[in-house]
Amino acid sequence: MKNMKAMIPTCLLASLMLLCGCMTTSKPAPLRTVNHVDLPRFMGDWYVIGTIPWMVEKNNVGTMDIYKMRPDGRIGITYAFPLVSG
Repeated sequence: MKNMKAMIPTCLLASLMLLCGCMTTSKPAPLRTVNHVDLPRFMGDWYVIGTIPWMVEKNNVGTMDIYKMRPDGRIGITYAFPLVSG
């Protein structure tokens, strides 16, 4: 029991140090933008080579994101994957 009481201040100090490590004292530099992006160049089929899967993507392989310019000027994105039976 005596050791447990001695550990409490140590744990509190360690927790405080970890939380202080998450603090920042300065703001990050603002992101720079470019004047022009050639959007039509990026339209089409793109194979997904890396992802953080979520429940909809579970067990999907050979997936693609399909980008198309919409009539309203926005970009439409379709997620496609082959159907696997079994």
